[in-house]
Amino acid sequence: MHNNWPELAAGLSPALKELRAGAPEVMKGFSALARAALEAKALDVKTKELIALAIAVAIRMASSTGSCFSRVSRARSDSPSTY
Repeated sequence: MHNNWPELAAGLSPALKELRAGAPEVMKGFSALARAALEAKALDVKTKELIALAIAVAIRMASSTGSCFSRVSRARSDSPSTY
């Protein structure tokens, strides 16, 4: 299990760059799906991020947890409310 999330994310960057070059339409679709999932509709963005984090922690998926932590940190800094 990874404990250094920034290092894990940095390590994934070259692979993601290769995927974007090799399958640009697939990556555009994945990006559009991610954006659509985060739109504030029935649930606000912060709630969705916290649910994703809870799921990642519950099933111990290190890669998901790292990206969730960064998004939750970003959402937290954008909002004056606390968790």
